[in-house]
Amino acid sequence: YSILKDSFGFLWFGTEDGLNRFDGTNFKVYRHDPAKPNGLRVNHITALYESKDGCIWIGTNGGGLSVYDKNKDSVFTYIAKGPIQIGAAVTSVTGDKEGNVWVTSFGGVFEIDPKTKELITSDKFSSINNELAGKVSLSFLQDKKHRIWVGAGNGLYLFNLATGEVKLFRHDDGDENSLANDEVNAIVEDAQGNIWAGTSKGLSMWIPG
Repeated sequence: YSILKDSFGFLWFGTEDGLNRFDGTNFKVYRHDPAKPNGLRVNHITALYESKDGCIWIGTNGGGLSVYDKNKDSVFTYIAKGPIQIGAAVTSVTGDKEGNVWVTSFGGVFEIDPKTKELITSDKFSSINNELAGKVSLSFLQDKKHRIWVGAGNGLYLFNLATGEVKLFRHDDGDENSLANDEVNAIVEDAQGNIWAGTSKGLSMWIPG
């Protein structure tokens, strides 16, 4: 489901049966342990990301978000302070140029301050999260212009952080220039600033105006 090479050269593999770390010779597997209530909650790993401070952020299907602490060689469940919590089914984890960690889960987008490990809660996310409520968020990108792109099961969302404006791009059988399919599983930006969306039925490119 996910592969990561960290800053120490370790390879991490997210599988349905745990988190695997390969040091070039041997594998070490991290799994849910009922005796560790603060550890990995489930074995199904969906996303991996290393933040600038060296923490490995781990998305799971059913157990929310976890963090690997290299100093303790242990995985801990991430629990935010306050009423807002990240959903149990995490679909992507990535970062921005400022070092913040971004997480998508079913029904929302979340931003984490890597220094405090706290959710950045603000009304600026209300418009995009209102749009995503009850929907499947699958992928995330913050582009060079600091715009937020969220791939979902019903199309590609473009969110302007400054204005709160949200646009939705969808497939249209009558428009050959529309999105290839509404299920957007991956989003990347190329060197020219073009946005590429990988869907379940092909690849689409959007040239920003």
